[in-house]
Amino acid sequence: MEEQLSWIPNGVCIMYPMTGMGMLLLIPESDYTPEVLICGGLMLEDTKEPHEFSTKDSVSDQYMQLLRTPKGIKRGWQVEHML
Repeated sequence: MEEQLSWIPNGVCIMYPMTGMGMLLLIPESDYTPEVLICGGLMLEDTKEPHEFSTKDSVSDQYMQLLRTPKGIKRGWQVEHML
């Protein structure tokens, strides 16, 4: 089943080559309800060419979680910031 989710908040780009780390969480204590977790990414326009990237470009310190239930999808991404 395919379902469109809301946009990633705060202008963070997570697709290649500005890849953030993502995973699907299945936690026994929550009855294995699927939850998406995405960490990092870059704070760049996705129109920037890879050869224009620099080590001085801003990276994102945010991580986002989305509970994969109708209620969780309606609520949207929950954003926190890493240390």
